[in-house]
Amino acid sequence: MNALELSAGFAENIAPNDGANLPMETMGIEVTGSAGNIHAICGDGQEKTWAVMAGHQYAVRLIKVFSTNTTATGLVGYYPYKKRLPP
Repeated sequence: MNALELSAGFAENIAPNDGANLPMETMGIEVTGSAGNIHAICGDGQEKTWAVMAGHQYAVRLIKVFSTNTTATGLVGYYPYKKRLPP
């Protein structure tokens, strides 16, 4: 186990979606499938696309992961607690 897993309240698979936001802002993500790009909106509202490697964790706060231009697979989001934000 690593620090991100130990400090997270729960983890959930991320299904990239051009319309819907994540249930809440992530504490970080893990790429459990294949490497590729992630196209997302960060916690500060900036839209970014960056390359990620398979088997790695990234301490990044995201509020949305787009299906368009996201090619990495097996994304898992780590969240601070189980309470959901309203849609």
